[in-house]
Amino acid sequence: MKNVLKIHLVCLLLLSMFNGYAQFDIDLSPERSKQRILILPFDPSIYVNDASMMWAQANGMSHEEIRETLRLELNRRLHIAMIDSCESVDILTSYTKEARNDLLGLYTTVSYEMRRSMADNPEEPEKESGILSGFFHKKEKKYTDTVVKARRVDGEIQGRKYSTHDKYLHVIYNNPDFIPELCKRRRLDKVLFVNQLEIVGNYGDPYMSGSSKASRIIKVHYSLYDFNGRLLHGGHASTEIPFHLKDIEEVMKIYFPPIVRQIILNIDFSQ
Repeated sequence: MKNVLKIHLVCLLLLSMFNGYAQFDIDLSPERSKQRILILPFDPSIYVNDASMMWAQANGMSHEEIRETLRLELNRRLHIAMIDSCESVDILTSYTKEARNDLLGLYTTVSYEMRRSMADNPEEPEKESGILSGFFHKKEKKYTDTVVKARRVDGEIQGRKYSTHDKYLHVIYNNPDFIPELCKRRRLDKVLFVNQLEIVGNYGDPYMSGSSKASRIIKVHYSLYDFNGRLLHGGHASTEIPFHLKDIEEVMKIYFPPIVRQIILNIDFSQ
């Protein structure tokens, strides 16, 4: 009898250990899809932040440390947001030679152009009500791409003057087989490219920088491809932050979540 009890105790202990481990590494929920989605972080050489000097002085960090902190945290939050919906693949935290070669190939074989952002999926779709609601709903405008050629000069994206409020920085691959080959080798269903992190002041009013209501805009440009290299969604996620906000931890804690949420809403985890 004692031997039987010991066996039961050992089995329960092993089962509890497995369950504890599974909570971190194995998701058995039925809502989770079987998709593998790779997240590729933005190229540090085209990061833009006109608050960098102020943040560096306030937080005791170098410009490079601020850039890398923002890059790592944005990457981390994207993975956390996806964890219940798919298997996200983190190439930034991988120290293998293959991962380094993939990132090197990513940054050295691309060009960029400004495109009109695709329409975002709404967070809460509007509910139609009334008998005639189906006859008088707003007709969606057909998406027409607007391409503005841009080039990279000393890490800065340059092009002719244009309004950028509805545009995003899109990544173009010189080798059309890059994405299909990457997906085949790593068994991926989709690839999310974070193309650029841009933090700039809202300088429409020259007196706004001295106002307590002044703001900066955090804008994340991204492109989502399927395993065949077909563009599924391209756009930007953005939010405003107080112009004089200096605490980088507060910036990431309060203002990164809505940006990540905007990106996640445009990913179809069911296909």
